[in-house]
Amino acid sequence: MNNKIKVNKNWNLLDYFYYKVTLYYSKSESRYGINDNKRRGSYAVGLFLSLNIESLIMLFLVFFVKKNTLLSDVMGFIIVGIFLFVIFYTIYIFEKKRHSQIFMKYKNEQLKQRKNREKILIIYIILTIVVFCTAVYLGAELWK
Repeated sequence: MNNKIKVNKNWNLLDYFYYKVTLYYSKSESRYGINDNKRRGSYAVGLFLSLNIESLIMLFLVFFVKKNTLLSDVMGFIIVGIFLFVIFYTIYIFEKKRHSQIFMKYKNEQLKQRKNREKILIIYIILTIVVFCTAVYLGAELWK
């Protein structure tokens, strides 16, 4: 008898991140449940997604572009613009368009799937922070 558990490989890391953050906040500090905390999940996904994009841009600039004053002045506006765009986009996508689809997809997940997905999510969070800190450090050191 084969007792293998089938794992649904059709899952999205950002969807799952949204699901876990929204679920966490709805259990810990909400008066109205999940509907009260949709935006917090969107904020978390947007923050990490914008950190990923900004880290890649910073690493590209550090290694391939010479520092000049105009670029240094414009980079602040670019980073803030990217951050705001990604936050508003994730609010629109997750809160307005896909919230119910995401919760239907993950509400009945099996324990083994949940543990594996949570491990991957923790690795993603740690790698995002490490890459961002590395990009900032390299930018500060190489663009003196």
